[in-house]
Amino acid sequence: MIKNDLKMSYHRIIIGTSKTVDSPEYFCFGKNISRFWGSLSSVNNNFNSKQPNTELLKNHGVLITDISNEKGGIEKKDSQIKIKSLKNGFDDLRKIIEEERDLKKIALIGKLATKWFFMYFLDSIILNDDESKRMKTELFSQYGKQNWQLKKNNRSIDCYMLTNTNRNWKSEIWKNFWKDIFSEGDKKTTKR
Repeated sequence: MIKNDLKMSYHRIIIGTSKTVDSPEYFCFGKNISRFWGSLSSVNNNFNSKQPNTELLKNHGVLITDISNEKGGIEKKDSQIKIKSLKNGFDDLRKIIEEERDLKKIALIGKLATKWFFMYFLDSIILNDDESKRMKTELFSQYGKQNWQLKKNNRSIDCYMLTNTNRNWKSEIWKNFWKDIFSEGDKKTTKR
């Protein structure tokens, strides 16, 4: 479910399809803890590989949210996501992106989230020449930093496609993402 905490300013947003559990924490059950939080803690020792801490991540300028705006635990599988919750969720997501003045990176978890995001924001996507030539067959074939960006005002925001924490898990993709985020300096969020 997408929530915008107007007191925080985010430099990075991580977006999944839907929140599978009814909890204030993200990636808080099973393998998700060691995969998500473990890959993060291997790059930034402020985090614990065995303990989810979404609030601490927010304090470091990273918002985790979902495309669907349905309450956590309702749409546990992508096939259960309703069109209405997608539409409402994308409307909410657009507001968040527009409001964040210092947004630098957007990460999308999985190919489906990436495809939906790309299609919804198509009017704001910047494609390089190579990407436009291969759009139909290979555009979403490589994980990591994408060769297309989201245009916001006169800036371009880097976009990433990350592996799902259950299927297709590749720890190096996540570790590279975390390194890229924290290599710019560990910027704390600013209060608005």
